[in-house]
Amino acid sequence: MPHRRKPAKPASIRLKAHRIPPTVLTRTAKATGEAPLAVLSPSSSGVVLALSPASRARTSRVATAATALSPGWIWAAVAAAALLLLLVLTALNPFGQPQTTEAGASAAAGQTPGSTPVALWKKGAVPRLYSADDQWGSEAYGASTLGLSGAAPTAVAMVYVYETGATDVTPASVATWANEHNVASTSPDAINTVLTEGASTLGLSVDSIEPSNIAIRQALAQGRPVVAVLAQGTTGPVESAVVICAIDQDSRLVVNDPTSVENTARTWSFDEVVDSAKELYAYALA
Repeated sequence: MPHRRKPAKPASIRLKAHRIPPTVLTRTAKATGEAPLAVLSPSSSGVVLALSPASRARTSRVATAATALSPGWIWAAVAAAALLLLLVLTALNPFGQPQTTEAGASAAAGQTPGSTPVALWKKGAVPRLYSADDQWGSEAYGASTLGLSGAAPTAVAMVYVYETGATDVTPASVATWANEHNVASTSPDAINTVLTEGASTLGLSVDSIEPSNIAIRQALAQGRPVVAVLAQGTTGPVESAVVICAIDQDSRLVVNDPTSVENTARTWSFDEVVDSAKELYAYALA
C-alpha cells in the first residue's frame, strides 16, 4: 500500500534547514489590538513559525499547494519569504508608536515658553511675553524668581512695548524696580503697586476702571490695553495679572497671560474676566 503523506497543518511551518534565534514579531499589537502576525519558537528539530489567525487565512492556500507539490525545501522557501515580509513590516514601525513632532518633544522636555522676539516688538501691538522665559525667568523677584512670581512686571512690560514700541524695558527691568521698592511678591498690594506706581515710573498713565463689559470695551476702543488682576485660583494658586489686548470678531477677548501659553492661545469670554477680576487698569502714555 502506498505511503500516504500526512497533511501539513497550515497553522505552523517547521524550518529544519536553519537555526533562527527565538523571537516574537508583532505588528502594532498594543495600538490596534491585533494579535501578533507570527511567533518563532524553538523546537528539537529547528524553529517553528506559528502564524496568528489573521495570517493563517493568507497562507493556508499556499501551504496546501506546497504540500502537494514538493519536498521540504519548498517549505523552507515559503517560510523564508513569509519571515522576510514580516521583518519588513515590523521595521517600518516596530511597536506601532506615533512619531513625535519637534513641538511635542520640546513640551515633553519641559522647555520654557518663548516670548515674542525683541526684533518684532512694535508700537500698537502687545507682544507675548512670558515670565518664565529663559531670557529673564531665573532673575530674582523678592524671595522667589521672576519665572515663578513675576506676572505683574511682565504685564507692565507688555503694556510699555504697546505704548512706546521701545525695547529698553523688559520684565527683568520692571522686576528690578519692584525689588528695589520691596514690592516684589504675589501679595495683592504688591501686585497693584507694580501695576500702578511701577508703570507710572515708565511714563505710563494708569486709570482704575470698573470690572464691566462696557468699561473694557471703552478702554480697548480708545487704544488703551487693560491689565486685569485675576482672583486666586483663576490662572494659578495666587492672584495674577493678564493683559487684555483686543476683542476678536466673535466678541471674545484676546488675552496675554504671562504665566501660560495655553491661556494666551485661547480667547476668553467677558464673563471669565469680569467675574474673576479683582482690579482692572487701563493704560496710555502720560
